[in-house]
Amino acid sequence: MLQELFDRITAFPSSLAQFAKIVEEDPSRKKDKFLTWDQVGAACTIDESVILETETTYATVELHDPDTRGRLVIDFNKSSGKKDNVRIVRKINQALYEKLIIDAFRGTFL
Repeated sequence: MLQELFDRITAFPSSLAQFAKIVEEDPSRKKDKFLTWDQVGAACTIDESVILETETTYATVELHDPDTRGRLVIDFNKSSGKKDNVRIVRKINQALYEKLIIDAFRGTFL
């Protein structure tokens, strides 16, 4: 998420906005940018028109290697020959996504 959008949404007086601001200001969580993968997934679930481009492929969760256990392994080159079981969102409608996020943080969603 663009820092400017994060600054806009955390300026709202809603409890959610204030919580996000407190969490992000925690020095132990400082990163170069604010990432919102969970929010993108929720927005795609709430309003599928957020999704502009997808790709289907096969993926599985690694269960055996102790270094990669729990990681999603995606067969982008289709080398496994297994049936596609996931849809990966490649591109979203940024304006609609931002509207959903702003509405949620403002407390006016749904």
